[in-house]
Amino acid sequence: MGRLRHRQPADVDRRSELRAGLDHDDRHLDVDRIQPHIYIAGLQSIPKDLYEAAAIDGAGGWTRFSRITFPLLSPTSCFLLVTGMIATFKVFDIIAVMTQGGPIGSTSLMVWYLYDTAFVNLKVGYASSIAVVLFVFVLPITFGQWIAQKRWVNY
Repeated sequence: MGRLRHRQPADVDRRSELRAGLDHDDRHLDVDRIQPHIYIAGLQSIPKDLYEAAAIDGAGGWTRFSRITFPLLSPTSCFLLVTGMIATFKVFDIIAVMTQGGPIGSTSLMVWYLYDTAFVNLKVGYASSIAVVLFVFVLPITFGQWIAQKRWVNY
């Protein structure tokens, strides 16, 4: 207890440096790493009273999952589905670091092609039209998921 109260200034400085380093490394939202945390938050938001009432009524594990857990996690699942789909269209860093478009363009996705066209070949107008096409691809997928979620998301 005394050790926590009497921290040295060097400890505080070191922690702020570490925190700054983490903020620098995690500037973008990495959907793959945050999805389990969001699901855990969704699971923790389900009231325990529902599970207790179902247990008293004699519901088994599968019934509790299919009638309580799955429906109450549907808003979380819909959110993660939409953000995950958008993140797949934004894959850039892995391609840039590992393959730079790959052998004979085998790993070249639309975002990498946009970057290559705009900043390497300096065709900014053409790259802008690629960005509009990317937007036109992502928008109907997002709206389709938004319309479909009205059928299976329970609020």
